[in-house]
Amino acid sequence: MKRFLIPNKLKSNDVTENVSSVLDPSKIYFPCTSTTVVESIKPDSKQTNSDELLKLNVLDSSSTCDESAVQPVINFPRTVISGKHRCFQSSWYSKYPWLEYSITLNAVFCYYCRHFPPHLTVSQSHTEKDALINRGYSDWKNISNLTKKHENTSSHKNAVIKYNSWLSTKKTGSVSSQINQQVKDQIINNRETLTSIIRCILYCSRQDIGIREHKKINSTEDNPNWPCHDVNEGNFLEMIKLLSLENENFKTNFKSLPKNSKYTSPDIQNDLIKAASNLTLRKIVKEVNLGSNIFSLIVDEARDKSKIEQMSVCIRYVYDSKIKERFLGFIELNELNAQALCNGLILFLNNTGLDIGKCVSQSYDGASVMSGEFSSVQTKIRTLAKNPCPYIHCHAHRLNLVLVNVTQNVQEVGEIIGLLEAVFAFQSVSTLRHYAFFQETNFKISQHCDTRWVSKYKSIQFFKTHFGSILKVLNTFKESSKKREAAEAKGLILQFAKQFDENGEFYAVLGVLDQTSKEFLDCETLSGLFELLNEVQSYKVGFEELKKVIELIVVAPVSSASAERSFSTMRRVKTYLRSTMKSSRLNNFTLLSIEREISGQFMDNPSAVIDEFAVMKKRRLEFLL
Repeated sequence: MKRFLIPNKLKSNDVTENVSSVLDPSKIYFPCTSTTVVESIKPDSKQTNSDELLKLNVLDSSSTCDESAVQPVINFPRTVISGKHRCFQSSWYSKYPWLEYSITLNAVFCYYCRHFPPHLTVSQSHTEKDALINRGYSDWKNISNLTKKHENTSSHKNAVIKYNSWLSTKKTGSVSSQINQQVKDQIINNRETLTSIIRCILYCSRQDIGIREHKKINSTEDNPNWPCHDVNEGNFLEMIKLLSLENENFKTNFKSLPKNSKYTSPDIQNDLIKAASNLTLRKIVKEVNLGSNIFSLIVDEARDKSKIEQMSVCIRYVYDSKIKERFLGFIELNELNAQALCNGLILFLNNTGLDIGKCVSQSYDGASVMSGEFSSVQTKIRTLAKNPCPYIHCHAHRLNLVLVNVTQNVQEVGEIIGLLEAVFAFQSVSTLRHYAFFQETNFKISQHCDTRWVSKYKSIQFFKTHFGSILKVLNTFKESSKKREAAEAKGLILQFAKQFDENGEFYAVLGVLDQTSKEFLDCETLSGLFELLNEVQSYKVGFEELKKVIELIVVAPVSSASAERSFSTMRRVKTYLRSTMKSSRLNNFTLLSIEREISGQFMDNPSAVIDEFAVMKKRRLEFLL
């Protein structure tokens, strides 16, 4: 027997007023045209009794509150009650919309009380409770009295309230799920605010600028009138102020944070920098493991602004068919003997997550403690690596030594470099002289440095390009009223004239060694190796050993210039104003500054930094979804 549902709005008194707009009960039409058909399914003593029907769960009423009340409109079967044939009337549906009719039992039930049954009280009899809930009611003579009485009972009203609550829960979720959603929204809001804070931290780190004020005068948390503009609170907090002025949403979210959870304190700054630094190191280690799975060590030493010896550690490896030279960090040195340096290196690599057994070559300067044949750092590292791990004397240092020896032993070269240094000294002692040279050439004269030959190259190129302008300025100062200044200018002019006249043939010979020569440092072989490496990798395991050989060649470092460059960043970060900075903080700052490719990814999407920051220690606010 098929049932077809037709919408029917429930109307009731003030108790069911809230539910009438939501509940959508239905009417059921059956293809019954005669009383006999209906009476053939009417239960009697010869057929299954109502208790058995209940046990068999064959009631044709709604099974859950997700279904509408079952209200069929049929030729209802008649029964003799008090000498009269009586039957259920479909008009009662509109009067009592909570009624539902069971054709099988020829009885009615309360839709609300069936699905939200009350607890049986002392004043209630089992008959009253069972009438419209379990057994059904079929006394059509007294049904009006019963329905009126039932509709006003507290149990029925409570059932309606429970049904309304169920409908509300269905729309908005349970109380726990509503709380969970509220917590989730708060976490999203917290992460959004912290994202902007992290970007401010990363910006300062990547630009090598200070974060805090030089002396702590007041703070955001202590100042009720924040932001104020008469106190410099440091680059970081000033950026937070600027961001609040530019972004109203951030300003609202930031001010809504608890006073003890603004996440701008020095400790929080350190934690955020540490989180980003940790992720940077993990990414580098991951590249090593997924790439060549071998690396070379590049190490050098220098003294920072606090007179602390710092050892810079870099590695060279192949990833995605490209050579990568990455900075890992500084090691603070208390002793400078080979064993102490080696122990510091091994401990640092272990903490970073790199296996010394994967180190296949090493590059340092020529200091005996690093490069000695028997008990130096390079021999100890080779022993621990358990592979040949050759030591490569930094070619940049070797070239520097060669050039220094040349200038010491070839008089002409030494004299010309000395002359250029004399011109630099002449113009640097006076602002007027410096301005005169700059106005004529539009460039500053490069200063010389014995350990940085690029400065000598720049100086020679400068004189080569602006030789006429330099002589013009010197001729001007030759007529100076200051006798000493005029004498110095005349002497420099004479030196230029004498040298370039006597040694013209020598300088012509040196032109053959010009680095623009076609054969100078030919790079075709190296590029060919990378092309071969790409071809080999396409065959997967077919040329595995050849791939290892190529990677061993390209991983071998040429110089320790990467470590040298890290000292430039160290000096920009640890200035005289930040000379009390601890080594761990210095490490984190320089790592984020040097490895800009990786820290830039965190600038674009700081989610990983937030997750790392959240798990470092227990936080007052929630950040993990």
